[in-house]
Amino acid sequence: MYYKLKNNILWRNELNSFMLLHPENKKLLIFPKYISDNISINWIIREKKETENFIKFLNSENLLDNIDILNSNEIFWSWELTAPLNVTLQITDKCNLKCIHCHRKDKWVIDLSLSKVKLLIDELVEMKVFNINVSWWEALMHPDVYSIFEYGFWKWLKMTMSTNWILLTDNNVKKLYDLWLRQVHISLDSYLDNKHDLIRWVKNSFFKTITNLNILKKYWINFTLVTTLVNQDFDEYKKIIDLAYTLWASAHKTNLLIPQGQGSNLQVNYYNDSKILDKYIKIFKLQREKFSGKMNVIWESMFLISSWENIVSKDDKKPDILKIWCPAWFTTSAITELWEVLPCPFFSELEVWNINNDTFKNIWNNSNSLNKIRRRWEIKWCWKCNFKDSCWWCRARVFWIEWVLNNEDKYCFKNIN
Repeated sequence: MYYKLKNNILWRNELNSFMLLHPENKKLLIFPKYISDNISINWIIREKKETENFIKFLNSENLLDNIDILNSNEIFWSWELTAPLNVTLQITDKCNLKCIHCHRKDKWVIDLSLSKVKLLIDELVEMKVFNINVSWWEALMHPDVYSIFEYGFWKWLKMTMSTNWILLTDNNVKKLYDLWLRQVHISLDSYLDNKHDLIRWVKNSFFKTITNLNILKKYWINFTLVTTLVNQDFDEYKKIIDLAYTLWASAHKTNLLIPQGQGSNLQVNYYNDSKILDKYIKIFKLQREKFSGKMNVIWESMFLISSWENIVSKDDKKPDILKIWCPAWFTTSAITELWEVLPCPFFSELEVWNINNDTFKNIWNNSNSLNKIRRRWEIKWCWKCNFKDSCWWCRARVFWIEWVLNNEDKYCFKNIN
């Protein structure tokens, strides 16, 4: 017996991992090699012992059609990665805050045009990108932000958003909810209002963010609280994560600062003293254990929030597609308000290609400078590392420190502990 996925399913079968975006709940489902090996390039699934539970699951979700005839030339295989799983789209450079650690390079007033964004979304859908994260600097200040979400969801994509959440009202959140927004990432740098306001450089920003979180809870939209470490004391850092759980966050994410743009002159203590970073990491690990099974506690990789926690897998082992180190220009990418294509949003100092001069697909396939990042085998320090399947190594940080793409991250967990 053979089955075929329905036509409204966005799916890919690459790197020994079968991936599909659920058309209703927008979860990215990733299945391992024993499933991938039994799915053809034409969406055909063959019924075997290994796929029995998988087929039952897809049938229960109304995602399958039966077929009677199988082309004798049907090919079952997994090919090389043809596109990122996620693209972060920085739709505007406008912002209502003045954060001391912001890595925006220049100040101007630019919004991506809605018509060009739609053309880009069409291209990303054709490439089978699953998720677009609408982001920086404050996405809610773009005049067509709701139309961008509407068009993305109409194209069956999963759409998420990074925001400081200050500008929201009940009506706006309802509008986003009706457009199928189900996941947002919100900045929060302290559990103390005055400390957060000092970092964000706008009075009452803490109060407004916390107050507006109640609207999210009303509509049952999942949110991640994101903290950038800019010399918070150790007890403060611990209590930020405690606060995230108290506020019903689905996850808390920690970022180390990459001093670039407006934050290039900001001195952070952990880059000068490895013992300080080691202490932060120990607190992180204790908090991750404390909230295990209750709230995801994540270090740096936002990509894990959108993918790893949404996996449906028989044995809970990480699929091959996620057995990567830094996801930049591999499973994720970013496009700025100037249409610059970046490996990830934190590569703002990298000389880049531009969509005004080429298509995203051509840049993805043909940029020799960017594709150096995918040559993981050239990174001799990391190739034999025992932690490479669960790594917090950051390519953007390496580039900021040494202006070299394929060097070791001196601030990864392995080098600190």
